[in-house]
Formats: sequence, structure tokens, C-alpha cells
Amino acid sequence: MLKTSILALGLSLAALPVAAQPMLAVNDIEVTADFSAVDDTNVLQRWPNLEADLQQVVAQTLIDRAADDGYDIRITLNEVSLDGAVTLGDDGAFNTMSGDAAIYDGNEEILGNAVIALRAELGSLTVPPGTLIALPSDTAFYNAMLLGFAEQVDAEIDQVSLRTPTADAKSGGVSN
Repeated sequence: MLKTSILALGLSLAALPVAAQPMLAVNDIEVTADFSAVDDTNVLQRWPNLEADLQQVVAQTLIDRAADDGYDIRITLNEVSLDGAVTLGDDGAFNTMSGDAAIYDGNEEILGNAVIALRAELGSLTVPPGTLIALPSDTAFYNAMLLGFAEQVDAEIDQVSLRTPTADAKSGGVSN
């Protein structure tokens, strides 16, 4: 009887819905591109508004998380490449974006970090004869990559285990 009761209790607990993790509230978003570890990249020459564009798309994606008392998200983009090649062609095509989304509290202390990586792959497509395939423009693909990266930020920041701020940060940075 005891085994049956324990089994029934275990099964009923397993059937309970798991509480969803609350969404991380966001106060501010900052995006920077830091390609200092990469030689000969021309990403910012081809896409000079990359930082501002990505910041705008991330802000639009995270709009439901906006809160004055939220965390600051600082995204550092450290790779934009086409199949690993960091020097983009004249068309500026790329299929990889990666970086970090660091989560800061109001005292400028980092509480956690999420690695963000996005890669677009070419798929094989079988189409009937006579079918016209229209490929996206460079700008449409650029916008899709930015949106995909922003959606990854949205998904990943809730998965970060935030550490507790230090005592110095809680007291405004003053130590005795």
C-alpha cells in the first residue's frame, strides 16, 4: 500500500505543470561590435550601421520585457562572417553572427552572460520544372539575420543563472 501511495504521489507530481521561469526584465540595451581579435574584417565598412541596427531590432524584440527597474543588456558582437571568412565580398553577404549578451545590474556589475551564435545554412530545394525561385535581397537577408540574432538573445537571457551582486555593489560600491 505504501509503495502504491508513493508511486501515485510521484505520478501526480510529475503531472503538475512546471512553473515558467519569469522573463528577465530589461531596462537598457547596448550593442557594440568588437572585431579586435579578427584581422582584415570589413564588416563595419560594408554594414556601417550594424550596431545601431542590431540594437534597434533587439529592443523591438525585447519590448515586452521593458521595465525601469530591469537589467541592462550589453551585447558584444565579435564575429560576422561568411562560412568563416571575415572579409566580406562586395555584396556584404554573411551567414554567421556570434557574440555575448552580458546582463548587468543597476550598479554596473555583471551578473551573467549568454553566448549567442547564429548561422544560416543553405538548404537543398527540389522544385517542379518551371518554378521561379526568388532569392532575398542582401538587405532582406541582413534584416533576417539581425532578427534571428535578436530572437536568440530573447531566448538565451532567461536561461542565464544570475549571480547575486556583491556586497560592495549592493552598498553602492563603498567598502569599509
